[in-house]
Amino acid sequence: MPPRWKRGDIHIGVFNPVAPPDIKRLSATGKFVATPKGYEESVWSSTLECNMRNPIFAKREVRQAMFHAIDRGFIAKTVYYGYARPGTGPIYSPNTEFFTADTYKTNFDPKKAASLLDAAGYPEEARRQALHPEPAGGRLVHRERQDRLLCEAGAGRRRRRHQPHRSRPAVLDQAHLHRLRFRPGDLQPANPSEPVPSTTQYYTSDGIKKGVPFRNASGFHTDEVDALVEQIKVETDPAKRKALVVEFQKIITLEAPLLPLVELESITVASTKVQNHSNDPNYLAASWYDIWLAS
Repeated sequence: MPPRWKRGDIHIGVFNPVAPPDIKRLSATGKFVATPKGYEESVWSSTLECNMRNPIFAKREVRQAMFHAIDRGFIAKTVYYGYARPGTGPIYSPNTEFFTADTYKTNFDPKKAASLLDAAGYPEEARRQALHPEPAGGRLVHRERQDRLLCEAGAGRRRRRHQPHRSRPAVLDQAHLHRLRFRPGDLQPANPSEPVPSTTQYYTSDGIKKGVPFRNASGFHTDEVDALVEQIKVETDPAKRKALVVEFQKIITLEAPLLPLVELESITVASTKVQNHSNDPNYLAASWYDIWLAS
């Protein structure tokens, strides 16, 4: 157990304040509670983002294959100790208003991934040379995870020496990462309950801005999606608007420009003395005016 928590120096921590094993240890003492409440408006994911400017990833079959090649259930269970859920599409599963499971499925299936890559013109040796995903800066665990899982479909990176390449670091910082134009990368977007513009900006052409990496950095664009999002913006009938968002999800999962690998479950850890916390769907931005500490 972390010493400062054990001594009682810290009463509450938000947004995964300790390592996942320590969350379980703290909760087991009976002196602390761990809750996912308060993050309904800020669900995060670890997302694979394909670069559509690369002629390889401009092929839809290649993008779909990347997602079939990764065991997202394994990642959620082992890398994140169960504090995550396999990702499915652009709207995350806690969003009860708009989420649908009726989309194109990219379940873990290495054989299907290999078949899609073959059909796209990348037999095994070719794809081992071509497909090199890059993790976001500083996330070594992501690079090791991608190497291990993608190799099952023959899409793993070539083994590198541990020494950094002369021209750039072995694990890229954000500046280096976003200068790479021809590889898939790792993105961690947040997903609020309202899809426009926080979610849709990753898929519409107005999000393609030079030098702006945290919008539509993949370069994905179709007139159909642009028109659909414009309809979502102005539709006021709740049922019709939901139907439009459902159609948006179906198109995006089929096209697969980027797809959440796992939806991350954010946790608040608090002493049992802390009262009235985690009572706002965006607790990180709440005022906390009504929180108090029992004697």
